[in-house]
Amino acid sequence: MKNKYFLFGLILAISSCNQAPQVKTENDYSQLSTKELEKLGIEKIKQNDFEVGYKILEIAANKGSHEANRILGERYYDERVGPINRRAENLSAEEVKLGSANLNNIEKAINYLKKADTYDDGIKYKLGELIFKSAYNDKDYVEAMRYFKDIHTDSVLYKANYMLGYMNYYGLGTVVDYKTAFHYFENSFFTRVTPDNKIYFDNNGVKHSDGLVPDVMICETDRMGLGPSQMYMAIMVIGERIPNKNIDSAISYCQRNLGTEFYKSCQYWAGVLYYKKGLKSDAALIMKRATEPSTGIKNKTEEEHIIMAKNFWKKQELWKYYKNPDIENKKIKTY
Repeated sequence: MKNKYFLFGLILAISSCNQAPQVKTENDYSQLSTKELEKLGIEKIKQNDFEVGYKILEIAANKGSHEANRILGERYYDERVGPINRRAENLSAEEVKLGSANLNNIEKAINYLKKADTYDDGIKYKLGELIFKSAYNDKDYVEAMRYFKDIHTDSVLYKANYMLGYMNYYGLGTVVDYKTAFHYFENSFFTRVTPDNKIYFDNNGVKHSDGLVPDVMICETDRMGLGPSQMYMAIMVIGERIPNKNIDSAISYCQRNLGTEFYKSCQYWAGVLYYKKGLKSDAALIMKRATEPSTGIKNKTEEEHIIMAKNFWKKQELWKYYKNPDIENKKIKTY
């Protein structure tokens, strides 16, 4: 019997020796190497123990772990809330409140990402966006622009081009330069291509089926609430800020998204342009779409253009032309 208990005790002793040490306090964690901390922190996060996992990664980051700094930087980047920075006079009280509440997360994200030392184009874009969002002066905008200009990977480049277009348009970190802004906006278009076996109609009403089909040509950064590239390009053409461009050119930019419910701003400006050309039936059809609630991307820019469309619809009495029974089946002229 004694031998039996002795054997049982021996097995427990050996088992306990093979188990990983029970790390419970911050002091215990600090005794581990950066590689051990990275591995343990990532494992905790995978187990949905986020509080402990991120705490461990913070210790690793403080010990110089580039990987921990990257993970933490992207965590705070993903946790920011609210619209990206816009010109001060356009900010609502709610946006100011959201911006203030998220400033701490933004600063943490910038701090961690700068220490990540990976600096792939994805990190560069995130740093540029975060610095842009929290910018206080031209020095900050210049720094953001430096990150955007240093991006070359296609999967990120279109977003960087959009931001460079926006900054040149408003003179943020540089002088106002409409020609340069137009160039960057034009290069910011991105065509999503998606696998789909169903019948699909693209922006121009072309029918597709099976295999890869082109989705709407968009700029993903529109989701930040700054307004689509096409809108700015059309406004510059209307204001004669870009030579050798006419109203038909501006219409062609806006038309890239007329088949969607995503961009009320594009629909509004296309309606205005059709009206300027005297095509009131076409203007009525497009402007009516612009007055309807968006089922896609929703932000302040889009909401503002819905209101503008309603006012234009009423002021120009476009409802008179929309009631024409031929309008619904009429194909709008493509430029």
